[in-house]
Amino acid sequence: AMDRGDADLMRMIFWEDGGFGPGKPAATAKDFVDPLVVAMTAKYEATHHSVSNILVELNGPVAFAESYATVYHRTFPNRQSNESVLGPDWLNSGAINPDASHDLIAGVRYCDRLQKRGAEWRISIRNLIFDWTRVEPSNQFGFGALNDKTLLGRRGERDFSNQDAC
Repeated sequence: AMDRGDADLMRMIFWEDGGFGPGKPAATAKDFVDPLVVAMTAKYEATHHSVSNILVELNGPVAFAESYATVYHRTFPNRQSNESVLGPDWLNSGAINPDASHDLIAGVRYCDRLQKRGAEWRISIRNLIFDWTRVEPSNQFGFGALNDKTLLGRRGERDFSNQDAC
């Protein structure tokens, strides 16, 4: 959902009264999904989330899941994008070129509480835990590209998977 900038799909992941923890969500999905998708697509040129190692414990209509993920976030090649993603300390350190794209790569875990309501399971609370991060300059061809002919993922309807071509 986030990689495609798809707010409708993101709303299908969380219960309307669900959100990010710990504890009770500060904002519920009905309130945070649209602003989150807008903010993420405004500060990242591209994102990619690869989820693995999923452990689920069922307890009736409640489940607890822990999932590992490696996430890739590419900044836009400008100071505003880099500062909103990396913060002013990175820009002021001289460690990066503030006017170039950078890839923020992180190892995270999602610790989720899911609920079954009716016949449907969705997330009620998601806790996001960062295990490690790395920042590096982006390649010159684009997010994930090997050369200028590489088929790249796009957000929304422009993505190849939405062209009835898969």
